[in-house]
Amino acid sequence: MKLRKILFLIFFLFFSKKIFSEEIIDLIEKKYPYYPFSTTLDAGYFVPVGYYQDLLSPGFLFQFSFSYNPELFNYFLLNFETGFFSSQFKNAKNQNYQLVPFGLLLHFKYPLGKDFSLSAKLGGGYYLLSLASKTYQNLFAKASLSINYDITSHLAVSLSGEPFYFHDPQEGIQALNASLGFSYIFGEALAEKDIEVVSLTMNSLFSALYSTYYKEPVGFIKIKNTSGEALSGIQITLFIKQYMESETRSSIPFDVLKPGETAMVPLSLFFNDNIRLLENDLLTTGVIEISYIKPGERLFKKRDLFQLKIFQKNSLVWDNLNKLGSFISYSDKTIQDFARKILSFPLSESVSGISPEMAQLVKIFQGLSLYGIFYVKDPSTPYKSFGAQKVLPDTIQYPRETLLKKTGDCDDLSVLASAVLESIGIRTAFVTIPGHIFLLVEAQTLVSDKLVVYQDKKWIPVETTLLGEGLVKAWQEGYKNFISEKPEEIKTAYEAFSSYHPVLFENFPEIDFNPELETYQISYDQAVRDFKTMLALKKFSDNELKSFSPARLNKEGIIFAQSGDYEEALKLFEMALEKDKKYKYSYYNLVQLCLFKKDFKKGEETIRTFLSIFSEDERIKGLKEELENLKKKSKDRENAPIYFRGF
Repeated sequence: MKLRKILFLIFFLFFSKKIFSEEIIDLIEKKYPYYPFSTTLDAGYFVPVGYYQDLLSPGFLFQFSFSYNPELFNYFLLNFETGFFSSQFKNAKNQNYQLVPFGLLLHFKYPLGKDFSLSAKLGGGYYLLSLASKTYQNLFAKASLSINYDITSHLAVSLSGEPFYFHDPQEGIQALNASLGFSYIFGEALAEKDIEVVSLTMNSLFSALYSTYYKEPVGFIKIKNTSGEALSGIQITLFIKQYMESETRSSIPFDVLKPGETAMVPLSLFFNDNIRLLENDLLTTGVIEISYIKPGERLFKKRDLFQLKIFQKNSLVWDNLNKLGSFISYSDKTIQDFARKILSFPLSESVSGISPEMAQLVKIFQGLSLYGIFYVKDPSTPYKSFGAQKVLPDTIQYPRETLLKKTGDCDDLSVLASAVLESIGIRTAFVTIPGHIFLLVEAQTLVSDKLVVYQDKKWIPVETTLLGEGLVKAWQEGYKNFISEKPEEIKTAYEAFSSYHPVLFENFPEIDFNPELETYQISYDQAVRDFKTMLALKKFSDNELKSFSPARLNKEGIIFAQSGDYEEALKLFEMALEKDKKYKYSYYNLVQLCLFKKDFKKGEETIRTFLSIFSEDERIKGLKEELENLKKKSKDRENAPIYFRGF
């Protein structure tokens, strides 16, 4: 009965641990125990129990076993055993008997700490019995439970207890054995006592930045020499199954680690391409191996596990603006084809007067506008929140993803515009201000007072959330942002993708964009006119404005109004009326401006002033009706239509 309980306990321990270990199998390449095979010699004492307890005397035993590691799963070995049992009959002291078993056992070895382990074995085989010059043979079964202690990396000692059953047709022999064993372990030396891992810190990694981790530390390990000898030739390697082709060796900043010394070592990883387009965050486990040489040119190794979190392909922390380089996929064929398609559209000859480079810039922005790109605030990871704290990961779309979705927040649209322009050779840079990011576009030979200077070059500041509204509006708002908010950081796209290489793609979806050529030509012609108007804008000093006639002030106000600078236009129209209250055209333009700004109160006041001086004419009557209609429909002011007659 006791024997069956012992066998059941061993069976339960073996299979329950097997199931538990399967969670680790998929995560690591190396399995415990690390050695390929070992040999063990046991010497001990056995005591017959049961039926033969009063017939057979206790005796001595020797056993020899060979353990093989098939690396099927953790903690599992196969044991091939033989041995020699010898004793006497109690009622016939001169009558000896000997047992020689040959068996195969399943061996489960579980670590209990740095030096101790627990072994459980279960199996059976064939035995020979020598009695009175005759030989008998039959089957046997056995179980074993032992505690092991590793003296060195190659030598271990064990204390074992074993129930045995030797089958016999009449009555089987049952015995309990106790033995002391010594094992020699073949293969690489694993010296757990020589080096202690004081601390192991792994950073959170990002799929998009995978190509940089072979040169940037992914973490740090602090090791201590706990042996009494100097250790040299220290090497530290890391390996993550599925995401690496082979181990990555870290650079060691010292040659020798003296007894008692500690050292901090930066860790590196060289990932394969399986990680670059990771769809979901990954929490995985890897193997870290430390090898070293002790005096006498003896090579030893120590292995351990580490955990690592890798964020999915669209994640990024704003601790370094250069990291945007991984997302500026200007060499992506999908982006290049989209840009070339826009540039290939034939244009009318009615508009000219800008340089070929600026004509390309206008075409790209007008193409993005007609394609239907528009800004949508990201509710889950807005740049305003994530750009400032520089710790939590933000989500950024690749340019091809933004094109396919046709929407993005400020960082998505900045990366898209940069990639498209860089793909045709127009240089860009990123600007961050508190809570926002936008773009600079190299202006080359352009002359304007609404340019900014960075690295001795002139740049057009572009508000990328207005990509859908064309270049001029994006320029006006970008310039306003640049001068009203002090830029926190500026980085050129070249600096960014030189430090963090853009992710490469294998498939190249085609972007469906085929506008009617006439529609595009009309749109482009208007965009060029707006662009030329923008270049013609010049703000005059107060002294200069005082010398202008009402007609000149009105004309300059129209230029600023058509360019979208309504504040400057308002100022000029009001100055014209201060000089001449009977200058009708500034009244008309002022009311028209109020329609654009949806400033109903000022529009009504201007009309009342006009009617106090003049009788109602057709122009003011029409503006009055438009103002009243717009006011009625202005409950949803964002969606209310704007009526436009022109200035």
